[in-house]
Amino acid sequence: MLAPPLSVRYVNSLLNREFTAWNDRLTQLIAELKQQHEIASRPGHPVVLDTSVLMEGGPFTETNWSGADPSLAAGKIRLIVPILAVEELDDLLHDRNGDRRLKARNATRPAGPAPRQANRAGRPARPARRHDRGAARRRLAPEAPQ
Repeated sequence: MLAPPLSVRYVNSLLNREFTAWNDRLTQLIAELKQQHEIASRPGHPVVLDTSVLMEGGPFTETNWSGADPSLAAGKIRLIVPILAVEELDDLLHDRNGDRRLKARNATRPAGPAPRQANRAGRPARPARRHDRGAARRRLAPEAPQ
């Protein structure tokens, strides 16, 4: 049995609703991509630190990055700590193994006071709002420009 024919008006309303939904979603994605572009275009060569590097590598502020990779000797670097690594470190702070707890604690200690960035008006920016979701998130310093 065939479905009853649809009126042109009904088909147009379906198409309009679908177009509006896709247009809204694409507008949202464009805004997200612009925000990601601003982050990606910050100065410095990005270096992503994962949980194992933070646990085993010692203080990242004292690391000879040009020795780790010759391409890093040319200029500034930008250290990036993914939120997954922060969450893993936070979980390791409560690990049964005392050695792992100690390494996680040392990895989450800040290397020093975080520099405050100036906003566009030249005044110091407000610190980022802290979410009380874990000790590691409270102790890791935010990314600072080089």
